[in-house]
Amino acid sequence: MTKEKILSLVKNKKVILLFIFILFILVMAIFLSSFFSDYSKISLLRNKDEMFNVADLTMDNLTYMNTEKDLVKKYGKPNSTKKISNGNFKYVVYKYNGFDVTLKEYYDTYSISKVEVTTNKIKLSRGIKVGDRIVKVMNKFRVTNKKTSYMYSNYSSKALKDDTISDNIYFGKRTKSTVEYVNRDKKLSDNIDMPTNTARLKVNYKHGKVTKIMWSYDVE
Repeated sequence: MTKEKILSLVKNKKVILLFIFILFILVMAIFLSSFFSDYSKISLLRNKDEMFNVADLTMDNLTYMNTEKDLVKKYGKPNSTKKISNGNFKYVVYKYNGFDVTLKEYYDTYSISKVEVTTNKIKLSRGIKVGDRIVKVMNKFRVTNKKTSYMYSNYSSKALKDDTISDNIYFGKRTKSTVEYVNRDKKLSDNIDMPTNTARLKVNYKHGKVTKIMWSYDVE
């Protein structure tokens, strides 16, 4: 092999190694950028999807107000249970691997009123699940305002603490670590001591991926 051919091979190897190095740097930059992205400032395209409502309180084929019997039939006996009292209301929490279900006492039975999920084996509202990209989740619901933390709203979240507002209140709000949807029923009484039914969906995420999903109805 001539000296010229040897030099040519060495030069080609250097070019290939340089290309591989540059490609590696680009891949690492893209990977690391996901750890520092501010997903609360993502610009979303407007859509005509429905805003979050009570119909979205689902887990697999179960929904809000399904009974204790329905829950056990679907997922079997829980690993443990915990009873809770809050004022005049009684609850029981069923703990499974990767999810907890809170049931509220209604007369002679307990019905599902809250769900907390950290496993990716359960599909919730509109098919979302743990592990999904948060942008995908946000695009499942209405988007009307892409310039602020609110994806849509008729009132801000502060309105929930304003006793003078009797209207139905709804909004979708995002921060650097959560996306929250709220739909509070219209108040039918001026009595501020009367509970106001509120549906909530809160999605926690980290590095752009969903880590936990919680929904509830009339439960804090």
